[in-house]
Amino acid sequence: MTTAPVAAEVAATLAADSAVAATDAPEADTAAASNAASAPALQTVADPLDAISEPIDDQSVQALLAQFRGAYSRGDLIELMALFTQDARNRVGNSGRIADEYRSLFASSQARSLSLIDVNWWQKAEAVAVVARFNAEVTPLGKHRMRRTLGDIWFDLRREHGELRIADIRHQPAAASR
Repeated sequence: MTTAPVAAEVAATLAADSAVAATDAPEADTAAASNAASAPALQTVADPLDAISEPIDDQSVQALLAQFRGAYSRGDLIELMALFTQDARNRVGNSGRIADEYRSLFASSQARSLSLIDVNWWQKAEAVAVVARFNAEVTPLGKHRMRRTLGDIWFDLRREHGELRIADIRHQPAAASR
């Protein structure tokens, strides 16, 4: 679905609403109504895809989580970080700190896998909150035995430039995994 026709339709609807408001105005407010009718219907938006986007659905959420698991398992930092918003955060800081954490993990491990279990999500305004259990298996460089970490993980997802992205990620290993 392209968003250009949707944006044009919304702009036309807003312009029509402004015209109706102008014709319903009392006689004493004729000058104000005339100014309202001639005012621009939409303010300029940096990226119209951020203002008008497709609803966030289960397929979009599951696809993003699958991309995250795949990039994590392959140790692909570039692909992984492309899944985050520019202003993404985690428990230690911004997207630069997130990249540093994953860069360190990928450089010190020869194999990784990540499973998400009991994934639940809900929409909150223009974002989605995702909660799940995770099972991360990491084999350190030069070792034959993997290390398993179980715990809880939280994602906040939102659209950026029309694409669903990770805005916040937090995880808490279970006490026995630490």
